[in-house]
Amino acid sequence: MGRDEQIQWAQEHGITIEQTIKKPYSYDENMWGNTGEGGEIENPELEPPLENILKWCKIPEQAPNKGVTVKIKFNKGIPIALNGQTKPTKDIIADLNKLGGTHGVGFFHLIEDRFVGLKVRGIYENPAAHILISAHKNLEQLVSTREENELKGLLDQKWAYLIYEAKYFDPVMDNIRAFIDEQNTKVTGEVTVKLYKGNCQVVSLTSKYSLFDENLATFNKEATFNSNASAGFIELWNLPQKTAYNVKHG
Repeated sequence: MGRDEQIQWAQEHGITIEQTIKKPYSYDENMWGNTGEGGEIENPELEPPLENILKWCKIPEQAPNKGVTVKIKFNKGIPIALNGQTKPTKDIIADLNKLGGTHGVGFFHLIEDRFVGLKVRGIYENPAAHILISAHKNLEQLVSTREENELKGLLDQKWAYLIYEAKYFDPVMDNIRAFIDEQNTKVTGEVTVKLYKGNCQVVSLTSKYSLFDENLATFNKEATFNSNASAGFIELWNLPQKTAYNVKHG
């Protein structure tokens, strides 16, 4: 039976279901997120009526006119406190799902590439995931080198693909997790995030492992960075490009 037939059959047999002909959407829900599918969501040429679909999140137009700021504390990559209160991770997730949803944060129209080759669309609601990942990523970037952050992005994507394809127990996952676990040993600190009408912005962060050095990065004349070294650096850095250009155009 198709979805319309299923709804009609349930009604005829006195079976209580959430779906109706006008709202035929199905949901996959757990503590980390909620996914809506069916109805107008299926066809990417149609605009899904979010006010009829979303269960966790308000649309930005209905979110409060005043934003809210939250402080998230991490220890070795794990969120351990919210606004100064130490809590189990599951409680932090639950609190941020509610808070983020109230402010219209964390829902997405997502086109999926199914493993069997199908293109499908879903409406994803994951306020806590969006907030925590944004905060974690910014803190991670602060305490890691450029090379670490670049490699982490590639491994994150590979990890996600393998999970999506049900390869959690593939041996390569142990290798990826080894890198992730090691890098997260220094992802410790506090991140301040502002939520406002669908926007999630990291506005400040601090960590004892921060690689930021104000004396080196400041634009003020007291900076300890030796600007006189720039000329030689530019000359050497640009040498391969100049050599290639001269060979090509010489």
